Amino acid sequence: MTEKNVISGMWWMLTVRGIVLLVLGIMMFMLGRGVTMLALIQVMGAYWIVGGCFDLFEGVVGRSERSRIWAIIGALFSMVAGVFVIGHPIISGLIASIYLIYFMGIAAVVAGVAQIIVGQGKKRSLGGLVMGIFSVIFGMIVIFNPLMTQAVILLVLPFWAVITGVAALLSAFRMRQVEQANRD
Repeated sequence: MTEKNVISGMWWMLTVRGIVLLVLGIMMFMLGRGVTMLALIQVMGAYWIVGGCFDLFEGVVGRSERSRIWAIIGALFSMVAGVFVIGHPIISGLIASIYLIYFMGIAAVVAGVAQIIVGQGKKRSLGGLVMGIFSVIFGMIVIFNPLMTQAVILLVLPFWAVITGVAALLSAFRMRQVEQANRD
C-alpha cells in the first residue's frame, strides 16, 4: 500500500475534525461571550486530545520516516496540552488570551517596523511604507487594548471555526474520492 493510499484512507479523521469545528462554531454563535469562552476552552482541550490521538495514529501509520517522529512528538504535546486545558480551564484561558494578545501585538509591531525599514532601500514602496505604519499602529492598539482585542477574537472565532470546519469536510470529501479512485 502506497503512502498516498494510506493518507487518502484517513479521510474519516478529517471528517471528524470538520464536524467538531462546525459544532464548535455553531455553539459559539449561539452562546454568550462568557459561556463561549469557557466552552471554547473546554472544547479546545478536548479537540487537542482527540486531534493528538489522530495525529499519533497518523504518525505511526502514514508518514515518511523523517516526519513520523515530529508527528508523534506534536501529537503527544497536543494531548498533554489538552489534558492541562481541561483540568485548568480558567488558568488556561488567562494564559492563552494574554499570550495570544501580546504575541499578536508584538508580531504586528515587528512586522511593521521591518516593512518600514525594508522600504528605505532603493526600491521604496509607498504601499509597503503605509502597510508598515498601519501594522505598527495595529500592534500598538492590540498591546494597549487587550480587552478589546479579546472581544474581537471572540467575535472572529465562530467564523473561523465554521469556515475551517467546512474546509476540512471538503478536503475529507476529496480524500474519499481519491481513496475510491485508488480502489477502482
